Amino acid sequence: CYDTYGASLAGCLVESIAKKPYAAAMQELLFAPLGMEHSWVEMPADRRGELATGYALQDARLLPLPYEY
Repeated sequence: CYDTYGASLAGCLVESIAKKPYAAAMQELLFAPLGMEHSWVEMPADRRGELATGYALQDARLLPLPYEY
């Protein structure tokens, strides 16, 4: 059985210890120090154009899929 309870709990612990939202804590404490300039918890809207496009096959045609968080 798979669930996300453990990951959610870990995120809550990060927020509690860092005293800031999870996304901000990850950016400040992990991504920035490691030089990960193209990594985010939440993809900024102005950077979505940099993502690869996903496709779905429908009626023997490839259709581009919209961004999904």
